[in-house]
Amino acid sequence: MLKMKNNHLTLSGSSEIDGVLVKDFNAKIDFENPDNVQIQAPYISHQDLYRENRAQVRQDETNFEDFVYTMQDKVKAVCTAMNAANMEQAQTANNPVQNKESKS
Repeated sequence: MLKMKNNHLTLSGSSEIDGVLVKDFNAKIDFENPDNVQIQAPYISHQDLYRENRAQVRQDETNFEDFVYTMQDKVKAVCTAMNAANMEQAQTANNPVQNKESKS
């Protein structure tokens, strides 16, 4: 029997200036409750470059958040489809009269 160990999607990104890491971005989308998105407080790796390039780093952060929410929508759609399929399968398995009729 398959047992899932990871019940979330982890997304990571970064803002780099001239190849130097300035800020990391991380997020998790929970498969069991895709409305639950955790965007972790980003860590600034290089304060001076951050101060000098604040607008670019903030735009990178906004782009990352937009990507996270796009992925959240996709995860929600997949989870909804899977839940519907599981409900249909459970209903079919629990209705032996319908099963006999559909086999005839």
